[in-house]
Amino acid sequence: MNEIKGADFIVNSIFDKITESKKSESSRLISVWEKILKKINGCGQNLYENTSLVDIKNNILLVEATHNGWIQTMQMNSKFILNGLNMFVPDLKIRSLAFRLKGSDAKLYEINYDERLKIERQKEFKKNSREEKILEKYETKENKKETEKSYTLPDELLKKFENMKKDSKN
Repeated sequence: MNEIKGADFIVNSIFDKITESKKSESSRLISVWEKILKKINGCGQNLYENTSLVDIKNNILLVEATHNGWIQTMQMNSKFILNGLNMFVPDLKIRSLAFRLKGSDAKLYEINYDERLKIERQKEFKKNSREEKILEKYETKENKKETEKSYTLPDELLKKFENMKKDSKN
């Protein structure tokens, strides 16, 4: 006799399958990562031991390193690493590597590059607008001071001009 399954059982089994496929995908990526890094001449083993995979979003792989020197080494070998990743896990279509130092909380954004760029440009525009208003106020105050200074004459000259006016009337 067929057993009737509840909706919760069906939903849970679907999520279990998705989770299993993601786990197998991530474990495959980790093993590929190890193989690729260990092939780098001179420092592959150390590079593997001092880096770890953190996240992947928008075809960008975020890598964490224990020291800036390892990040620099990764950058120098990034073309080799990207070629290896795309050869062994082409379905991930990784096009770029991003790095962070261990202990940092840097993350990859959920939104794509163009949207992020637009947001950052808007922030800069607002910041620049505020700064321009401050400068305008400052310049206006300075201009008033300059204007006042330029029309104020020393007392001796004012007296001489007054005398000249009196002489010209007479």
